Amino acid sequence: MRNKYLFSLLKLILIGYISIANTGCSSSNNAANLAPSPNTFACLKEKSEHLKLEATAFSDSITKSYKDTCFKGYVVLKNVTFGGAATFENCTFGNVHEEKNNVPYVDFFKTIFRQNVSFKNARFLGEARFNGVNFQKKVNFENAYFAKKLILRNTIFEGESEISFKNATLPSILDISNLDLKKFKGIIDLTEAKFDANGQKKCTIYLGKTDLSKIKLDFDKFELPDNLSSNKKIETLTKLLEQQKKDGMRKGAIKADIQIRRLATKDIRVLGNLFDLFGNLWWNYSYNKERIFYWTLALFTFFWFYNFVWLEKMFLKVYKIDILVKKYCYSLSKLNPNDHFLVNVTSGGSQLNLFSQPTQDKALKNKYRGTWYFWVTPICRILRIFGFHRDSKNRTNLIKLTVNRWYISFLYTAYIFFGININLQNLNYHNRKWMRMIIYFFFMYISGLISLAYLAGYVIVSK
Repeated sequence: MRNKYLFSLLKLILIGYISIANTGCSSSNNAANLAPSPNTFACLKEKSEHLKLEATAFSDSITKSYKDTCFKGYVVLKNVTFGGAATFENCTFGNVHEEKNNVPYVDFFKTIFRQNVSFKNARFLGEARFNGVNFQKKVNFENAYFAKKLILRNTIFEGESEISFKNATLPSILDISNLDLKKFKGIIDLTEAKFDANGQKKCTIYLGKTDLSKIKLDFDKFELPDNLSSNKKIETLTKLLEQQKKDGMRKGAIKADIQIRRLATKDIRVLGNLFDLFGNLWWNYSYNKERIFYWTLALFTFFWFYNFVWLEKMFLKVYKIDILVKKYCYSLSKLNPNDHFLVNVTSGGSQLNLFSQPTQDKALKNKYRGTWYFWVTPICRILRIFGFHRDSKNRTNLIKLTVNRWYISFLYTAYIFFGININLQNLNYHNRKWMRMIIYFFFMYISGLISLAYLAGYVIVSK
């Protein structure tokens, strides 16, 4: 009897232990299911060997998932057909610790994806090659990271929805040339992609023979390759310009238009680079018209200062303006009417001849030594602005003379720069000794004409 009770008791204890064990296992499984997902780029599975598949086909009922896998070696899938959906989400292609030049590449050469495929949060540490791949449904590159090159050359897109590169980090080189988009009804949107891979700010993009009406991008963030010929670049930029305007990408349209103009200008054989430099600096090919005012003011100020320093030489040796010569001579005579050492004016008042009567009086000569330095030495002439002079008695007169000199120089510059009643008969072009000053005169005159022409054009266009 006792043995029977003991057997029953042991049976109950055993059943209770088994039920508790099962409860613990189920709770641990639930905890595992409720645990938070791993980090975006964390690898739960690792494959250190290479993944290589050729001429392989997976049926429509099979969904191939390589999610959360780290591929440390080369991944080569050539002529592989995925009949069902495929996912490479959170995958890392390449070893983080490899040297930059030795990072394995990924090659999906002529692979066919019949259903949706996702590369969301995937990291491509080497080159990502999708040459000739056929995407028949939706493709997702959201948050993907491309460290080196993304090659989609000769790729076929047949889906109906847009291809998302939202928050994807594009590499320094993106090749989407010769895409087959005949059956594609969506848009390849690159406007929300980022460009901070390896610190680069812009991406070089290849667009040859691709229908740009189905590519949405902001060209301000891209550059065309340097190895393209000028004709090819102009052809591509012209298509880009139309598409940028259509998509409302103002900065991209401006950039495309400026590059077209620069290429067309550089094709001029002799002075192409000079015209390009002028158009770029002067007004950024009409997109920064306010620069015209800045350059006009800067040029006028430069000529004004230069003429202030060399005013007598310009009067006597280059181009004489009678009314200004008379004004200047009159101001000098009023300053020191009895001092023939300073100025000698002819009876007509039309000729200025400074320091033409050297004095024999040594004391008088020493008295005006400072004045001589101020007149002859250009550096000392600049100091006249501040009225510096060795003789404090003459400082007030020199300040007045300096102010008047600035005024006469301003008028002289305005007469020539703005072409006010220019009379070339007054130009002393026979004296070859001062030929460089004559060249300077024409440079000032032509600069003024160009500035006035652009200012007039700006006013007319703005109205």
